[in-house]
Amino acid sequence: MVHRALIIDEPWISLILSGEKDWEMRTTPCRMRESIGLIRKGSGQIVGVANIVGSSGPHGNLSLERNYSRHRVGADLYKNSNYNWRYAWELDHVIAFESPVTYDHQSGQVKWVKLQVSETQTLKHQIENSTTM
Repeated sequence: MVHRALIIDEPWISLILSGEKDWEMRTTPCRMRESIGLIRKGSGQIVGVANIVGSSGPHGNLSLERNYSRHRVGADLYKNSNYNWRYAWELDHVIAFESPVTYDHQSGQVKWVKLQVSETQTLKHQIENSTTM
């Protein structure tokens, strides 16, 4: 059951949903191993789900260069000395929804959204009626 969702900006969310990216780069490691909702930043909608299956890093420039196909971050970004997104949250079993699920975004939710029971039930229904990548 999905109880929380991660807010992800473009173009990264679209790359995850299309199967072109399976590392979501973040500034901290992730200890969670669970199914999560995927929110397109600014949309007010959960557009898919994925499993967090691992976390690695911090990744240096050489590792980021070698793993470009997994994260899709250009060298122009990660070679910048101010680039802090060096931890890979490894995603698997991504499901992109044909019909996004609207959720109630509470004040203060910047990275994670705790889902309401009704939203969790709607996601369960969407998952049952979708195909995985």
